[in-house]
Amino acid sequence: MTDRVVHLVEEGIDLAIRIAPPQDSALKMQKIGEVQKIFVASPAYLKKHGEPQVFEDLATHGLIEVNEYAAGYSEWRQGGKSGFSIKVSPRLFVNSVDAALTAAIEDLGIVTALSYQTHQFVENGQLRRILTDTPASVLPVFILFPAKERQSVNVRTFVSAMKDRFIAKRALTAHPT
Repeated sequence: MTDRVVHLVEEGIDLAIRIAPPQDSALKMQKIGEVQKIFVASPAYLKKHGEPQVFEDLATHGLIEVNEYAAGYSEWRQGGKSGFSIKVSPRLFVNSVDAALTAAIEDLGIVTALSYQTHQFVENGQLRRILTDTPASVLPVFILFPAKERQSVNVRTFVSAMKDRFIAKRALTAHPT
């Protein structure tokens, strides 16, 4: 597994899961679900610093940014292309979502991440979702595979299992119930 964008045919890879619309039209794709970009913080951080009530309040909070090319400031967006953005100066820049979530759990600030990345921490009370009234950015999740007349049994089975998992795990998707 890797977070980098791979070239399936050139690298001999059977399939990939991509979050966001795929660019390569030479690949077959199946949409298996959606995820949301959400905001979370630890209950202790929120107790000490207060909970932001509107998106713009984020500018006055300690923010944790996932960005390996940190420039000292950033722009946080929400709600997709028709949404809104603010310029922020994060207190901490990290190069992985795992590091950002760990920092948030340790009461260092607010982080934005995808719903499936934060799910277990919200469920066990280590993090709390905030700004739930703010329109979320929804991103599609696709399985991509090389265009062949017939896919292997393993690929077909995996695709089916992933679809079932997204249906069963609605809390990981864009519209949890």
